[in-house]
Amino acid sequence: SSDESIYAIGEVAAIDGKMCYGLWAPGVEQAEALAQKLLGKPEAPEYFASDLSTKLKLLGVEVASFGRSADFWFKGQYSGKDPSLKVIESKDDLNDTYRRLFFSADGSKLMGGILIGDAKDYSKLLQLSKKDDLAGNDPVALAFKLPPPGASSAVADGGDGTGLTDDDPICTCLGLSKGQVRNAIIDMEAYTIPLIKKACKAGTGCGGCVTPVGEVPKLLTHTLKKLGKAGSSGICCHIKFSRKELFDIIKVKELKSFEEVMSEVGEGSPDGCELCKPVVASILSGLWNDHALKEGRDQIQDTNDRFLANIQKTGTYSVIPR
Repeated sequence: SSDESIYAIGEVAAIDGKMCYGLWAPGVEQAEALAQKLLGKPEAPEYFASDLSTKLKLLGVEVASFGRSADFWFKGQYSGKDPSLKVIESKDDLNDTYRRLFFSADGSKLMGGILIGDAKDYSKLLQLSKKDDLAGNDPVALAFKLPPPGASSAVADGGDGTGLTDDDPICTCLGLSKGQVRNAIIDMEAYTIPLIKKACKAGTGCGGCVTPVGEVPKLLTHTLKKLGKAGSSGICCHIKFSRKELFDIIKVKELKSFEEVMSEVGEGSPDGCELCKPVVASILSGLWNDHALKEGRDQIQDTNDRFLANIQKTGTYSVIPR
């Protein structure tokens, strides 16, 4: 800041007096640079800018945008009106998904993209947008989620179901690759999601990668199986059933509240945890068509849906007016 003894990071920091980042990942990068400087390390990195690419979940819908540079957003390249870029769009009305990918004029480079409804390919596409070519991929195939010409439709993810290679980021908030998280599971015996968080910090950002449908639980289950260790296939340590199994139980037994569900199938603490509460809330709302935030149910909603804000590690919330 203007005072050499006062530093600012996150949403209150205007980089070069111009740019304020409202995303988790830039805040982490700023904090790391500041920590190194406060420790007095001579090799402390300087912070200049962050990538604005991000993946979010808004009111239950996955959305993502990524770009080769900040020009994708600040020069309006995402609008599709830049004559130097070629645009390919695909829309799936059956699954309510949409993607718009932007390529260089000769089609040799991926310049950016917008994903709505299905952001599973976000990490792969983000990495591809930073490369000097399409790494053997075809623009049309990327837009319509098809395998490269002459390639098998099988994903080179080692069979874990993540759709990611070892070099692809699995936790975009912390910039951790799938290989790094797998090594933490094996080398540090991080055989549960809480242990993974402690071992390598994966999932301590927005938490999206460690939800029951996230990539980290898939990787964990597959890795434990290869190690010959039994891993829980349930939602969490409190509910030993899959989401589909829990849905069927709640429907057949006509359970109408979180307390009833925990009394019927819960183990350990009757209060549940951050993993099982949002899942139960979603099932109850979907089955019985009650308001998601009705009294007694609002407390078990995911914090982002409950407050329409992003919760931070400190317990505070970041709100972007719309």
